[in-house]
Amino acid sequence: MRLIPFLIITAALTGWVNADSALKWDRKTVEAQGVPGEKTVRAEFGFTNVSKQPVVIDSVKPGCGCTTAALDKKVYQPGEKGQIDAIFTPGSRKGTQAKAIAVKIKGEPEPVTLTLVARIGDAVQLDPPLVFWRTGEEPRPKTIRVRVPSEAGLKIVGVSSNNPLFTAKVSTVKEGAEYQLSVAPSATGEKQTAVLKLQGVTRSGENKDFQAYAQVK
Repeated sequence: MRLIPFLIITAALTGWVNADSALKWDRKTVEAQGVPGEKTVRAEFGFTNVSKQPVVIDSVKPGCGCTTAALDKKVYQPGEKGQIDAIFTPGSRKGTQAKAIAVKIKGEPEPVTLTLVARIGDAVQLDPPLVFWRTGEEPRPKTIRVRVPSEAGLKIVGVSSNNPLFTAKVSTVKEGAEYQLSVAPSATGEKQTAVLKLQGVTRSGENKDFQAYAQVK
């Protein structure tokens, strides 16, 4: 019988309370659309201390090195609002990426898990991504259509081939929106493969490379 009041007094003196009832999160999961061509995806996790005691956030730890999370301070008074700013660096990742952030609150045995869901689209769309000729086929040029989403802010400025037996050139259909990649082998007597590197530049001046493929098979 004496343990219950002892625990209540201890909690009051140490300044911690139950995190589930103390911190009210605006959202524990934030979905963000990754803009092709940009380096980072950002998300904000807002919260309010709805308890009558100060809440201490001991640590904020992302689950991987590609994500960072920042908190202005550690102690939040009753009624005070706060925010955790998360930044995900996708690099070459594409598609849906879910990144967890563990928030450890003083006095709580388990951390609160926040989730940043980033949806990363392709900066360019290649139709088709591969052109090919069969051995013995006439080596006429074939075309790859290159489309750039408007939000990418990307211009295609050149193309190179890693195989000198394939020539490639790019022409502009609509600046910043659509391009045409023309590819041709010098001969089709033997099996050959080429990686075609499309060279792009973003609005900020950052270089971005994309790959298409050509093959004699």
